[in-house]
Amino acid sequence: MKHRILGSTLIFAFASAGAMAEESSLFGVPTTYSIGLETYQQTFKMSDSEGSISEKSMLYGVTGDIRMKFTDTQAMKLSTRFAMGNNGHIRGRIGDLSDEMGNGSLNEFDVRGVYQYTLNAAGQPLTASAGLGYRNHTSTFGDSTEYGDAVSNKSTYTYATLGVESTFALSDKVSFTPKLNYNQVLKASQTLNLGWGDYSYQPKSGNGIEMAGEFKTKLAGNTLSVTPFYRVWNIKSGESDNNKGKIPGQKSTEAGLNVSLAF
Repeated sequence: MKHRILGSTLIFAFASAGAMAEESSLFGVPTTYSIGLETYQQTFKMSDSEGSISEKSMLYGVTGDIRMKFTDTQAMKLSTRFAMGNNGHIRGRIGDLSDEMGNGSLNEFDVRGVYQYTLNAAGQPLTASAGLGYRNHTSTFGDSTEYGDAVSNKSTYTYATLGVESTFALSDKVSFTPKLNYNQVLKASQTLNLGWGDYSYQPKSGNGIEMAGEFKTKLAGNTLSVTPFYRVWNIKSGESDNNKGKIPGQKSTEAGLNVSLAF
């Protein structure tokens, strides 16, 4: 079912991109649209002194962004991505006891808006960005338990993001843009279902780092981008909303590749 949903999303996304390509402006402002596909391996772990849950998964998703260029130096960019996959390897530990679980699934949704300012640094364009984002990660760790629902985890983050990037010409048609982003969690919430009920927590703090290298080339009047990337999120432990203890700290790493087309 989820793969059919993703397939329908892809068809709609590319159809929308084709329609957007007919327009070069939005509200009279020069605008660029892009749509892409990405795949990445994610390693996710919650752990403390008493136990841990870890998972390794392959995710497949769609991405898109809209960039409105107000002047040669100022722009606004809205980006979003949605990905889903199946947990390939899930392992849980409580004390000295450990077990492997299967048939899990997960999905992620991320949206952010940033203001971009481009300046000239020793003849090289340098673009700085700042804005806000929202991230939702939902995982199911295996089948339903004898107590009820499957063990699951839902985490949401609202975060501030700062970024910097610069484009280097490799040839007349190919360029390379290294990118670096720092994300600071402003507000987070988490709901764990352990088979017999939900536990809600408020993680204390967290942050993330994103690194990417975008290779761009012209293709039939548009721009084709191939971007390897690496993302890390670290979320600190937090207190339960109903005095049921603490939630373990969390860390996720994502390494993958995005291919997109800008119109």
